[in-house]
Formats: sequence, structure tokens, C-alpha cells
Amino acid sequence: MELVGLTRELACNCQVMDCGDRHIRLRLDPGHGQLNAPRVKQKLEHAVERYLARRVRVEIEIAPPDGETPALAQQRDIELRQQAAVEAIENDSGVQAICDLFGTQIDKERVRPVD
Repeated sequence: MELVGLTRELACNCQVMDCGDRHIRLRLDPGHGQLNAPRVKQKLEHAVERYLARRVRVEIEIAPPDGETPALAQQRDIELRQQAAVEAIENDSGVQAICDLFGTQIDKERVRPVD
């Protein structure tokens, strides 16, 4: 589904709670409640209708999610990739030899995973 801007942010920060033939109930974390503007919700509803090729009512409740939202999953993936990149650098014998030779340390904040 092609979503952009605030509509994409709203969808990514929601957890699907229930999905029926004519409705979808989402849960939005209170920290992202500002995304639940009527116009943004309407755009999300229209995008879902186009995607499903039927009329659908999107209901959004503001409450902490009890599971993972797409945004939380993406953040978890970023953190895992960062951790793996740091571990790969730290465990590389060539990098360790250079650090030992020059008496330096790895700046973990500057390590970036390769896409």
C-alpha cells in the first residue's frame, strides 16, 4: 500500500487490533496521538479502501500498544543491525590489529551497518 507523509507515519505507529469486512480497529500510542488528525485518518481510510477494493471504516483508539507496531519493528531491526555491525567490527582481527598498533578504540556511535 502506497502511503506517504503523515498518513504513513499514522499507519506505522498503529497496531491492528481487529479487522472485519467493513472495519479496521487500530491502536495508536498516546505519544503519537497528534498523528490522529481527522484529515490524516481520512486519507488512511481511503488508502485502505483502495487497497482492499471495498468500503472500510478505520477506527483508531489512543492507548499504548500491547504488541509491536510497524514503527517499533523497524526500530528494533535498526538496533539489531547496528549491534551486529559493531560486533563485526569489534571481532575483526584486522581492525583489532590496527587499534592495537595505534592505541585507539572503536567509536561505536560512528559504526554504520552496510545496506
